[in-house]
Amino acid sequence: MSSVFINPVRHVVMETPTAKLFRKRLKFDDVFTYFNRETGQWVLAYWLNKRARLADEVEDLGPGFEVVSPSFIDQIVQCWGHVDWKAKKARLLSQERTKLRRESEAISEQQERFDWLKKKLIDKTTIPYAFDAHISGGGVS
Repeated sequence: MSSVFINPVRHVVMETPTAKLFRKRLKFDDVFTYFNRETGQWVLAYWLNKRARLADEVEDLGPGFEVVSPSFIDQIVQCWGHVDWKAKKARLLSQERTKLRRESEAISEQQERFDWLKKKLIDKTTIPYAFDAHISGGGVS
């Protein structure tokens, strides 16, 4: 599925019998269920980083857990039972860090261009809107 930031306004994390069942069958303690208030669906997920409230979705369970059946449980266990959870979490966290690093680098490059243009145009004219930055010298304005 996908990585998701668990927002307490939109997501309600609850201890359910389904979460306990999957924790036991998958032998992985970070499995949990949450209710998405926007979609009205229950979701089976696991924590990537509990302190940062970052999780990875495993499967949608429907509005009232109606998807959960013995065959569904066996299917999830067969698909996810052999997964090396530590390696998967490490890989996904590495991808998140890479994404954040790239975004940070893009902001830094934009800031450097803005500062360069600011030095060139210091007394000539106003800075064009296209180069307007929200941060200057690392601080938020």
